[in-house]
Amino acid sequence: MKRYERGTSRRAREALRNWLHDQAYPPGTRLPSARQLAEALGHTQYATNRAVNELVERGLLRRQGYHLYTAAQHPEIHAPIHIASLWRADFSQAGLVALAEDTRVQLSSHHYNDRAGARKFLLGFHEQRVDGILFWPPNPPGPLLNEISLLGKAGIPTVAVNTILPGVHSLNWNFWDAFNTAALHLVAGGYRELAGYWRGVEADWRPQWKGICHSLGLASSASRHASYPGRPAANAAALLERLRSDWKNVNGMVIFDPPTAENLLPMLQKAGYHVPNDMALITIGDTAETRTASPPISSMASLQSGLNDAAWHLLLSLIRSYRKTGFWPADQILWGQLKLHVRGSTVQPATEPAIETNRAGNRIVYPWSRNPSVRREEASAMNSRPHPSARGEGAGNFLRLDLSGVVNRPVQFRRGWLGDQPLLNLPPGERAFHGVPFHILGGKNHQDNGVLVLRSRHNQTSQLEPLPSRVAIPVGAKTRAVYFLHGCGYASSTEAFAAYTIHTSKGRKHQIPLVPLSWRHPDNAPEANIQDWWSDFPQHDLPHALKAVITEDGDPFLYERYLYTLEWVHPDPTDPVRQIVISSPGSSEAALAVLAISVLKA
Repeated sequence: MKRYERGTSRRAREALRNWLHDQAYPPGTRLPSARQLAEALGHTQYATNRAVNELVERGLLRRQGYHLYTAAQHPEIHAPIHIASLWRADFSQAGLVALAEDTRVQLSSHHYNDRAGARKFLLGFHEQRVDGILFWPPNPPGPLLNEISLLGKAGIPTVAVNTILPGVHSLNWNFWDAFNTAALHLVAGGYRELAGYWRGVEADWRPQWKGICHSLGLASSASRHASYPGRPAANAAALLERLRSDWKNVNGMVIFDPPTAENLLPMLQKAGYHVPNDMALITIGDTAETRTASPPISSMASLQSGLNDAAWHLLLSLIRSYRKTGFWPADQILWGQLKLHVRGSTVQPATEPAIETNRAGNRIVYPWSRNPSVRREEASAMNSRPHPSARGEGAGNFLRLDLSGVVNRPVQFRRGWLGDQPLLNLPPGERAFHGVPFHILGGKNHQDNGVLVLRSRHNQTSQLEPLPSRVAIPVGAKTRAVYFLHGCGYASSTEAFAAYTIHTSKGRKHQIPLVPLSWRHPDNAPEANIQDWWSDFPQHDLPHALKAVITEDGDPFLYERYLYTLEWVHPDPTDPVRQIVISSPGSSEAALAVLAISVLKA
């Protein structure tokens, strides 16, 4: 094989340029393939491919799919670019003129008042020989999507700004993340009774608001939201009336309309509210008035010019890519992040708010206290809340079932537990969760199994042995209740993935399907009774199931994973439980890991 020599690509490029000059092909002529060119030039195909790529970059050749063509005498890729901007009055075109000057692009600006006006401009762009369009569309865009599609087929790309359009390159602010960050900021400052407001002309944010509140453990705030279509002063007055009536407990508001917040602030002060001690305000969006109010109002905001800049360069890249290849890149959706600006309307209290035990159990991954000692109290309170039937029962009233013959994976080692990651900080021995004592197995060696893992799509074997899909645990005792300490992994699905079947001496069978919460909200998943152990998932108490946090030295900031305890109450304690069968289909996405089972003796 001929060795590659330095400079071969350069010589191949010069040979290709000379060959093209000698052939004198007119623009748009289809050329032979790279392999055929390599044979004609007497160079390797590798060197010829490099030469072709360089000439394509320089605009002397043009690719369209797998075919190669000669370009125009003055390469089209370097031809002047004309961009049209199409906007309505309530959107800002900040920075576009400077961008056009910096990138040496011709910019024409067009303003419309309604959807019909926007459609007229879009139709006219076919004849104006524009190369691309920056479009701030009306909401909803309606039939304009068809006009945008026709422009694309004519070689004129469109980038939508401040709106996400299906099948169109689009950029918008991530308002969901802004709502979430704003609510987190309020909660971190001790404000836990929240309400949300957005303009009536905006999208319906009720599902997002409800989800954010549930994820933060603020169930009472989930239903507190309002949306009014009137003027900001009237909307602010309506909000004040709500605060005086059914929103009396509210001490923090997220407002997706700065003018409404501007009007609400003096109304609150006149009504006797002290901002931020009695009421905190934070807006989605920002204005000069919110920045200069007394006190200044905190906000989630960023400069519109930043989003415009990103849209401009995206459009330029589309135009240049099409000129080079003859193909459009796949549709892109880009989200801009709004920045938190903390001002006087949400200044955090000087002291940490008192911890309420009943709330500690209703939180999930966050918001843990910033005070380490208080944070440990919260974690301890979460794990010590008793199940109803276990309340007041002594450890001697429980029977710990022996799982030593069925555990098949270690707990604290890699390739154990539910996969690659181990479950740390759960040593073997006696451990109580939710008023129930459990006996945890395992040990210091990788061979010391401490958990029963059933077969699933992600977990098929352990130590080269197939995992079981059915295991029977003998009980042989009269019981009032049965308690399972278990974990779940890969909970992306929302269907039952395993089951506990309790067999009694009288031949009765009681089946408990295990259904993961996954990314849903508890109100939408009443059948859910377990959740993924990973802290990124929303962790909630569920029907007959309580969450327990596993920490390092009691501090969830150092380590945070979740187990669940499930309570089954025997409907007839006089009928002894003979055995418990744990089963799974073996092909489900989610995986079950059983650490311990205890029964409350009758």
